[in-house]
Amino acid sequence: MACPAKVAPTMRPPNVELVQSSHAAFRQKTVYIVRHAQGQHNVSPQFEFDPPLTECGLKQVQRKRAVTEMIGVDVVLVSPLRRTLQTACGLFPEHVHVVALEDLRERVEESCNLREDTATLRSWFPRVDMNLIEAGPDKFLSRFDAPSLSGDRTDVNCRDEETDGEVIARCQKVLASVAARPEARIALVSHGIFLTQFLELIHLPTHVPNSRDPYEDFLENCEVREIAYVEE
Repeated sequence: MACPAKVAPTMRPPNVELVQSSHAAFRQKTVYIVRHAQGQHNVSPQFEFDPPLTECGLKQVQRKRAVTEMIGVDVVLVSPLRRTLQTACGLFPEHVHVVALEDLRERVEESCNLREDTATLRSWFPRVDMNLIEAGPDKFLSRFDAPSLSGDRTDVNCRDEETDGEVIARCQKVLASVAARPEARIALVSHGIFLTQFLELIHLPTHVPNSRDPYEDFLENCEVREIAYVEE
């Protein structure tokens, strides 16, 4: 009988910051939070509808791929916006299960934070399990003005922005999802504002020393941080 193949131990690369949390959701878990790579909205004066990654963003994903292969995860939970889906599918190996989770999406206040309809996302990202997001168009479209007669959805006005309370409620749902998952090593691929509020909720620092991002409390584009559980 052949000996089973040994699984190489995972390790934390030196450029992945380690933070520790006593929140119960992380008990017996190792969680990696990832901000999406550079999106078109990060460099454009206009906020187009569900923008893709830039060429620079795609290169960021390629460079960071070695890091995510080194840390190894069992499942990736990802916001269903195009830039996060591109980031997750580019960063993590094909054998890793990728699940879209509506609660991980960016705070809804600009048209760049709306998503395409579920059928379109399934066709663009067949690898991603879309069973946990609602079928059909984005439910948050009802909070925005109708696009112009030309159909241009760039910089469409938001009449009813998500409140801090609504975003915090989504953060709490993500924590519950993490706690309920059977996997021990989980990656969360999300956005700058959402991840800042997520870290604040669990009392972890958000400041990025020497950050090149104009929003210095955000993770940098394509940054990876490790959250490890520690007893109080």
